[in-house]
Amino acid sequence: MRQLTRLLAVALAGIVAVFGLLPPTPAEAVAVQTAAVSITGTPQVGATLTAVTDSAVWTPSDAKLTYQWYRGKSKIKRATKSTYAPTAADVGKQLKVKVTGSKRGQKSSSVYSAKTAKVAAGQVTTGSVTISGSFVVGSTLRVSTSGWAPSKLTLKYQWYRGNSKIKGAVKSHYKLTRADQPATITVAVTASKSGYRSVTVRGALADAGFADGTYTVPGQVKPGKYVANVTPGVLCEWQRRSDLGWADAGTLGEGASAGGQVIVAIASGDRYFRSSGCGTWKPLPTTGSPASSFVEGQYEVGLHLVPGTYRTDDVAGDCFWVITSGFGGTEDEVIVWDEPETLPEEITLALGQGVQTIGCGTWRRLS
Repeated sequence: MRQLTRLLAVALAGIVAVFGLLPPTPAEAVAVQTAAVSITGTPQVGATLTAVTDSAVWTPSDAKLTYQWYRGKSKIKRATKSTYAPTAADVGKQLKVKVTGSKRGQKSSSVYSAKTAKVAAGQVTTGSVTISGSFVVGSTLRVSTSGWAPSKLTLKYQWYRGNSKIKGAVKSHYKLTRADQPATITVAVTASKSGYRSVTVRGALADAGFADGTYTVPGQVKPGKYVANVTPGVLCEWQRRSDLGWADAGTLGEGASAGGQVIVAIASGDRYFRSSGCGTWKPLPTTGSPASSFVEGQYEVGLHLVPGTYRTDDVAGDCFWVITSGFGGTEDEVIVWDEPETLPEEITLALGQGVQTIGCGTWRRLS
């Protein structure tokens, strides 16, 4: 019986072979013809590499192309697409890709690309470092970042007093102590991620605002315009100075207010700024919603007030007003001033001018 089975099998194989029903043997199969393969892109973590080949040159043209990326001589697991994004494991290694063309009934063929240059570490894209808070002993400064890439960066912090590290100040917030005044407080933010070069950015308190006291310019306070809201009845006094004394020779500009907002323009040539009774100084906004009326305080025309002619007929005590070309507190900035003995009183304000009024009630723009 077994012999009969073998004879039938041999006979059937002969019949199939005669009529061409069996596929050709490997020796007889036609191989898929390959085309050259190259890699485009930068070999760097964070970039994308692409295997490039002309599919029209592969024969047959409908051959299926598959990919396998290599790190040196080793296959990279799951790296089987035409593109590949280098990872931390690739840093310092050369990459290549193998492309295989296959077609049913034909022998598969493969071709390798040339090796890339050694993969470089990625570059962190730095954004902003912002410190919020007031320069007051006991208050807390906080740091925030935005615009950094890639995602999931590890951030580390180090606060500085002048050029010296503050021991133990390694969080995203820092509580000011007496040792911090006067001093320049900054924070260094270091971003890191596996496969990327670490980068450090330094941020300063600069425009976060500051309270009454004595400060260096530009170390603790940057030049620019600042505004403070003075408590009614409290005398606010400030000075821009070239030294730490009290002599008139060192006074570069000064001002006073007993209520409402007060504005100062700290110049780039100033060495010191000090104030008392003014509260907290904040950077003066560059945009606003100009009004057509105002009360006691100091204002910038165009930012706070609409240009035009204003009138007051209120009686709120001794009236004083002054129109200036700036906010540095110097005599040469004074355009005109008056202490009217009777009301009503009218003034005309032009774009960019400053105006300060005390005890004059409410000023209203004439239509």
